[in-house]
Amino acid sequence: MSNRKDLFCNAVLCLKSVFIGILILLSSYHNSYCQEDPSLQDTIKIKHHSPRAAIVLSVLVPGMGQIYNGKIWKVPIIYAAEGTALYLYNFNQVRYKKILNYLESDTFDESQRYEVYGRSLGGSVLPRARDFFRKNRDYSILFFGGVYVLNIIDALVDAHFFEYDISDDLSLNIQPVYYSPEIKAGGPGLQLVFTF
Repeated sequence: MSNRKDLFCNAVLCLKSVFIGILILLSSYHNSYCQEDPSLQDTIKIKHHSPRAAIVLSVLVPGMGQIYNGKIWKVPIIYAAEGTALYLYNFNQVRYKKILNYLESDTFDESQRYEVYGRSLGGSVLPRARDFFRKNRDYSILFFGGVYVLNIIDALVDAHFFEYDISDDLSLNIQPVYYSPEIKAGGPGLQLVFTF
């Protein structure tokens, strides 16, 4: 059991190291373009925002697509949700394994009471408790995967709408109109006017 715990801790540390390394790399990339060179001519470069880059970044490191899209405020939400899922997984997995060890031991007796992290459970209740913790562990895995997929979808949608123009000129007006008698059905009416 300690091997799994060590493996889990090593994986978390590795992910943290990768995330910090990418942040340092991105900050140095940004700083290299902040210094002006007076010998350059004044030109305008239009850099298009790539949805593919947002997806790749979000797949590699959750939250990087949001940083690429300029929605940095979403990153703590993503990591809070992922951290909660990992915590719930660990919480339920530890209890599931302890109950499973009791049930598989040679000294198991349904009439005895067993200690499971501060709770005393009867032997007849242990199979239901095992199923309860296994079900909740599986739900936490699904929750982790769902947050991961939503992170990727959010990065894709934000990247597509990054250059979308929402200006004051977009409007729909209903205006009265009077059609001239030369038209077969002349007289007053309404028309829809789109401004864009």
